[in-house]
Amino acid sequence: MRRTPHIIRNLSFCVWFVLFAFNYAQTCSDNGCDQLEIADLHQQFSSWLDSSSDCNGDAGHNILDFACMINQVPGLGLPVFDVVPDQTLEAGQTLSFTVTATDPNDDPLTYSAENLPANATFDPETRLFTFNSEPSQAGNYLIRFRADDGFLVALLDVPVEITPSLDCANIEPTSLETSPAHGEREVAVTRETILRFSRPLAANGVYDASTIYAQQGSVVLAAEYRLSQDRKTVTLFYQDPLPASSRIRLTVLGDLIADELGCLIDADQDSIPGGTLVVDFDTLTLSVVDTR
Repeated sequence: MRRTPHIIRNLSFCVWFVLFAFNYAQTCSDNGCDQLEIADLHQQFSSWLDSSSDCNGDAGHNILDFACMINQVPGLGLPVFDVVPDQTLEAGQTLSFTVTATDPNDDPLTYSAENLPANATFDPETRLFTFNSEPSQAGNYLIRFRADDGFLVALLDVPVEITPSLDCANIEPTSLETSPAHGEREVAVTRETILRFSRPLAANGVYDASTIYAQQGSVVLAAEYRLSQDRKTVTLFYQDPLPASSRIRLTVLGDLIADELGCLIDADQDSIPGGTLVVDFDTLTLSVVDTR
């Protein structure tokens, strides 16, 4: 989650603040400057030294309370970043966006960025962040941007998630098995045909006679196709009983069927995506009984 922009200074903030504020109060004009007088500085610093002060309500007494008090000085305002949503892209792709902040006193802002991964750049003039990610850079990154008005600094943390690139050639292809199996005999004429896949099929795939079909000779057998809820099984329910004493050929066109990763299934079981599976099985022989 993105952290709220806040004041940033190191542990030497107090010494730096006193020296800077003195110079600032002496040289700042009334045109576009934060109106912080030496008297204000003395008053705020004295309040911070009072152990009873808890400006930020965290039940503690530390430099954060002093920073909180400074934020309440009239005319003194922290720069505010526009919201940048969390970013997600696939490794190997390019990400770019612009950050923008406004200053309540219209002071000019200086931008910078931290935690830049390899192949990422930030242009402080155009405020454009660009990340030309490599396939090997999958992971999570937290990019920090700064907007400095010369006195106060605002932070903006933007999470960037780089997902692994999908290369089907480097992924074990989805395999399948059928029931009846190739070469099976004495298959009941009322039996359905089942295809079981090792990985869920694509949700938007086409599973009908254009990709999977059974036939006797040149005749394609009419069937109802049902995809299971987990998308790992396709079942053919034939409209009529299978022809008895016949050879049935099941054909699966792997070049037209993809799995949930978008990769073609390995239909012919050669460890290469795509291909065509042919399964032959023989139906049960039915004899006519003479009841005379």
